[in-house]
Amino acid sequence: MIDRLADLLQQNTRKTFVGRAHELTQLMAMFGPGCPPVWFIEGIAGVGKSRLLAEFADRASEAGSRVVRIDCRTIEPTADSFLTEMRAASTNAGLDFDAVLATPPSGMAQVVLTFDSYESLHMIDAWMRSQFLPQLPASFRIVFASRFPVDTGWSSAPEWAGLFKRIELGPLSNDESQALLSGFGFSATEAQSIQRVARGHPLALQLAAASGMGSSAGEVEQAAIPAMVASLARTYLVDLPDQIDRQVLEAASVVRRATRPLLAALLPELDAQESFDRLANLPFVEIRTDGLITHEVVQNAVSEWLIATDPELHQTFRRRAWRFLRDHEPETGSFWGYTADLLFLLRDPKLRESFFPVQQPDMPGGAPAPRRLAGDRSDLPALQRR
Repeated sequence: MIDRLADLLQQNTRKTFVGRAHELTQLMAMFGPGCPPVWFIEGIAGVGKSRLLAEFADRASEAGSRVVRIDCRTIEPTADSFLTEMRAASTNAGLDFDAVLATPPSGMAQVVLTFDSYESLHMIDAWMRSQFLPQLPASFRIVFASRFPVDTGWSSAPEWAGLFKRIELGPLSNDESQALLSGFGFSATEAQSIQRVARGHPLALQLAAASGMGSSAGEVEQAAIPAMVASLARTYLVDLPDQIDRQVLEAASVVRRATRPLLAALLPELDAQESFDRLANLPFVEIRTDGLITHEVVQNAVSEWLIATDPELHQTFRRRAWRFLRDHEPETGSFWGYTADLLFLLRDPKLRESFFPVQQPDMPGGAPAPRRLAGDRSDLPALQRR
């Protein structure tokens, strides 16, 4: 029954939810034997963490679980403020939190605690791990959604071994992206044009859909894609209040991968080691054995935004990168990586799609291919020498 505007909003949200079948299957099985009590949903801004968490919460509630939902953005990052909000949210869910902690009732409904935007509470993560969570009933299940990877304190604490699980949220597949855009009335050809830039990023797809709705055939690229790029670029650049961080991200968006020597060539006025460290610490940058890789959606949006707002600077970065690569042709090793770096600078759409396809292949069973996240610095010593 629709009683409130909130009910209509929730109904509309669920109508536009697509994909994530693999992740939902994992989450819905969390009460099974041997499943860990604590789960982390990780991913860059706009990749759909909140949508997945809300969909899971709705399904868990429909299945009979009692769900307590917390939006961490509204909480001051202190233990006292968190506990105050925890009690209020539990009451709204029909649960006396203090009574449950004092004497866990037998036979009570399964209880799920969901924490959205958990990165807002990173200052009390150690307290959460060592003091708050251990006092919860063993039957509780806890799901965090965060832009940041799990803190190393979880992995290094022997008592938490095997008791938490990570779900790294990646882009939607081509079919899922097509389904989402079809729901907004876009043709297959229009959807393909949008997907070429959006790369399966849910926020990008929805921004493009909202901007392109009502446009006549053939005008989608002119109406939807520029608005999407602008919105995405602002989303990620606004998250970087430091001017140097923005400079480094803009430079890195022009090249396929960034190493310390290449950043020195792109930004000669900055300290190369500092630039490298700043880029490596951004939540949407991956650390790989051959360089720092900016998430392709962020990279595309920032690069296109730079072309629109400062084309001369974008061209300067490209020239500097080309000269660096020309003067540092590898004597041995992988010429494919070197060739890919050169091709990336050409910005030819057909070459880009041939050598850097929109969708990377998934692993068997539907699970996304693994990737190293920012925060794992195991490859930095070797990488910085390149």
